[in-house]
Amino acid sequence: MKNSEDELYMRQCVNIATEGTSYGEFPFGALVLYKGKVISRRHNESIHKKQVYRHAEMLTLLDAQEILLQDELAEATLYCTVEPCPMCSFAIQELRIKRIVFGLKSPVMGGFTKWHILQDKKVNAIFSKSFGKLPEIVPNILVDEVVQGWRNWNEEKWQSFLQRGVFNENE
Repeated sequence: MKNSEDELYMRQCVNIATEGTSYGEFPFGALVLYKGKVISRRHNESIHKKQVYRHAEMLTLLDAQEILLQDELAEATLYCTVEPCPMCSFAIQELRIKRIVFGLKSPVMGGFTKWHILQDKKVNAIFSKSFGKLPEIVPNILVDEVVQGWRNWNEEKWQSFLQRGVFNENE
């Protein structure tokens, strides 16, 4: 897929994340693209629903499964504003997502940068019947726009996250 298409869908994720902030959520947004069509799009709901597992990635993947009536999403691309956490990364692997495109890296919580779940050949081999092929990873798409969404949401919290190394905006 062309980089301009990745930017188009990432821009949609930034908008989805911004929508979530109106519910008091952190600005995380995700969408699933399947055969050239956006199947589902969600923002985090963990704060306003008081359920910690309601990450944007998890919700959009669940919706995609229900909409497509499929156990796996091997032809799908997941777009998300921030790289998926370990919980979401294992779900991504089990659903056999083909491609993951994200904006910000998270050297503290990321399932790619920190925990390597999304590219761990050994774990993938152990669970080969469940996981399938390792997904293609496309990081650092529209980082400036993702960062601006976080800054617009709460500059003080954004700076705190940066100081603690939660996100990496300089790659």
